[in-house]
Amino acid sequence: MAVATKIGVKPRVKAPSPPKPASEQTLHIIGQPLPKVDAMAKVCGETVFVDDLSLPRMLYCKIKRSPHPHARILKVDTTGAQRLPGVVATLVGWELPIPFGILPVSQDEHALAIEKARFVGDPVAAVAAVDEETAELALRHIDVTYQVLRPIMSIEEALEEEEVRVHDYGPRGNIHKTVSLQFGDLEEGFREADHVREDTFFFEGNTHLPMEQHAAVASYGADGVAYRPRPDCQAGIVFAVSCNDRQHQPVRGLAGHCDGDHRFVPRNRLARHGQYFRRGTRRL
Repeated sequence: MAVATKIGVKPRVKAPSPPKPASEQTLHIIGQPLPKVDAMAKVCGETVFVDDLSLPRMLYCKIKRSPHPHARILKVDTTGAQRLPGVVATLVGWELPIPFGILPVSQDEHALAIEKARFVGDPVAAVAAVDEETAELALRHIDVTYQVLRPIMSIEEALEEEEVRVHDYGPRGNIHKTVSLQFGDLEEGFREADHVREDTFFFEGNTHLPMEQHAAVASYGADGVAYRPRPDCQAGIVFAVSCNDRQHQPVRGLAGHCDGDHRFVPRNRLARHGQYFRRGTRRL
């Protein structure tokens, strides 16, 4: 077979088409009604949240909270709760002395209040029992003696008050930290502005989805590996949590410091197993 070609002539290459305007482009992901990967399980009620978990011989925890916005804790007596049938353990603030905080600048929180209650609902004591009803009843048998202090009820009062302090640190009074931010020539900006307004603005905080129900389930067996969410999990204490990425760190930090008998637990013996805790979100 003979093939004839022209010498010195390059084959013609089709020129690329100019890109379409953004308004004419077909997007396969953005703007498309794609089904959520876990939508079917959620609408059918099959999604397992943390409060759906149930382990063998699982105990239930309830928390005793302060009824005062500001009070010194003089005494916490849990002997009445410990005598109730079905109560397995109680816990008070001095048994968890390690402070924590979501932000590095504010490591001033405790799992249970130690010396002071700083808001209504501040956790003061905890009880674990064989069922929720017994744990709830045990809370009524925990006696807490308070010295009620004058509360700080507004930002203005906190700024003006020097003697009554919610926390015993900070430059002065109830000021946690003083920060001054200034960018560019402020005075020149005011001079060139068409309108300058000086006022105090209030904004009520909100959240994009208030369905984040915090919960935790932990298992600690005699062999150290009683409950494994995954076959490769070799942790001694495993806890399933429903909280965001930052909030689970203090939980793990507290568990890594101390167990119920004040013995240190190495952090490498802890494992976190993420569960669904709000619509469309799962933290691992």
